[in-house]
Amino acid sequence: MYVLYMATRLVTLLLWVLEIAMLLRAVASWIPALDGMKWMDIVYMLTEPLVVPVRAIFERFALFRNSPIDFSFVIAFLLLGMVQTAVSHFTTLLFV
Repeated sequence: MYVLYMATRLVTLLLWVLEIAMLLRAVASWIPALDGMKWMDIVYMLTEPLVVPVRAIFERFALFRNSPIDFSFVIAFLLLGMVQTAVSHFTTLLFV
């Protein structure tokens, strides 16, 4: 049971790191001077696998094609939050 608890805590930590990386990516998109920074490459490396599938769905259906806002990023961020909440509830159900 301890191993399962530690696994869910690790998943929760990884999801939190991804959420912070997504927030950093959003802020950096508004500040052009941050675009060439090395640490931003790491942020993009972490977050791009989350955003690309959502972007592919949007492109397939031509949704928000001419929008100045990257809705695929917003939806990916919301999905990440939903997964984080689901893991949190799963942990609560198992260990409380």
